[in-house]
Amino acid sequence: MYFPSNQTYFAMQTAGHMISNYITKTYPNHQSIATGFYEENHGIVSNHFYDPRYNQTFDIDKSPDYWWTEWPVTPVWTVNQLYGQSSGVMQWPGAHVRYRDQSPRYLQNYNHSIPWNTRIDTMIGWLTDGRAPASCVFAYFDEPDATSHEFGPFSTQTYTRYEDIGCTNSSEG
Repeated sequence: MYFPSNQTYFAMQTAGHMISNYITKTYPNHQSIATGFYEENHGIVSNHFYDPRYNQTFDIDKSPDYWWTEWPVTPVWTVNQLYGQSSGVMQWPGAHVRYRDQSPRYLQNYNHSIPWNTRIDTMIGWLTDGRAPASCVFAYFDEPDATSHEFGPFSTQTYTRYEDIGCTNSSEG
């Protein structure tokens, strides 16, 4: 399989004018993508942080729902449903929480053991459902991020992971 050099690959996959909200932290970026707001407006300011008001530390796996909902923001998938459409969310941080008394019609919480092609097939099913097809789908895949954090963004392992991702598709095709 052809794999371009790092510079060529990143030039093809990025927009020079785009700046990450918080380049070194994952969850603030995810919440910004989901809501359209910056960290100071949606409240998720790091992957782990302490809030003296609650005398608690935010942890994605253990924190109560109010960490996600105490700020007056609404994810795009919820807005989509408030307008009568169906939304699907595949393993996106914070999607397990009900916003405005809504949960995504289709929801798969994070589960690392679900194969990529199964995730893709599931989302295709949401989009093609005959009764209520999803018109908005958010999806989170932990790669190449996980490998890049462990071995570095320009490592052989990360290149291999890019190739794996490039070869992944629906199990039907």
